[in-house]
Amino acid sequence: MLRAGRRNRKVIIERATTSEEVIGAPKKTWATLRTEWAEEIPIGGKEQLASGREMSTRISRFNFLYFTNVTEKDRLNYDGRYWDIVAIRPLGFNEGLEITAEARA
Repeated sequence: MLRAGRRNRKVIIERATTSEEVIGAPKKTWATLRTEWAEEIPIGGKEQLASGREMSTRISRFNFLYFTNVTEKDRLNYDGRYWDIVAIRPLGFNEGLEITAEARA
C-alpha cells in the first residue's frame, strides 16, 4: 500500500479544449481536470541546441493515488512549469498511478 507521506507536491492536471475564434481559427485552451497530491521523483534531463539557442528538458516521475480519466494528451502544471505527459502506468492493483512527464525550460 502506498503511504501518503511522500505525496507532498500539489500537481494540477489540465486538459485541452478547442474552441473557435471569431475569425474561425481553432483556439486551444487548458482547463483544470483535477488537482492531486503527488510524489515527484526526478529521473533526469537533457540539454540540446535548437535554432541557435540552448534548450533544456527536465524529466520526472509523479506518483499519485490511483484515479482514472487522465491521458497522454493532458498535461501537468507543477512548480511553475507545464509538463508534457510521456507515459502513464498503474501501480499495484489500483493502488497508485505513475505519470512520467517532461518540462522544457
